[in-house]
Amino acid sequence: MKTTNLKMMAACVAIGTILMMFSCSPPKEVEQATFLSKKTMDLEDSLTKYKTEGDAHGGKYFTRADSANVYGQECTFNIPDSVQQKDLRVKVNVWARIGNLSSEKKYAFSLEDEAHNVLHWTQFDFRTHVSETNKWVNVIDSVTIPGNFVNKPGMIIKTYAFNPDGKSTLDCDDVEMSLYKIDKVLEK
Repeated sequence: MKTTNLKMMAACVAIGTILMMFSCSPPKEVEQATFLSKKTMDLEDSLTKYKTEGDAHGGKYFTRADSANVYGQECTFNIPDSVQQKDLRVKVNVWARIGNLSSEKKYAFSLEDEAHNVLHWTQFDFRTHVSETNKWVNVIDSVTIPGNFVNKPGMIIKTYAFNPDGKSTLDCDDVEMSLYKIDKVLEK
């Protein structure tokens, strides 16, 4: 009887050990976002040169990028010197309206040094989010700026609506931008 119990206990311990060895996965690398800054623009109190009065999403004003002016809604973030060499993520929450789906409509992000030299440029196309024309649509997206470009003090990120060929219209309103520092950490 004692021998049977000892054999069963040994078998249970062996099975438990094997299960633990195979059920525990190695740590994986995940992103940890640390909030740095947030900007909200509704254009009602803005002095931007791109402001248009009319059928806005909220209030009376919105920005329009078209053949007369290929740039629209803009925002600038000062990058803290403490996040040099860190990946940065800019999250955009904007209401957009586009005149047609056949031409590019972008939201652009440029990383610039103190002398306004563009060191990195990235963008997303509104057409990946908007499927109807002439209707306000809430667009939420983000871009990551690699830390190897964030290598000097006094850097800024400029963001703006961009209608590169000026065909049709790109309207933006009620923009919220958030800036995050991204760290890679191991998760067990």
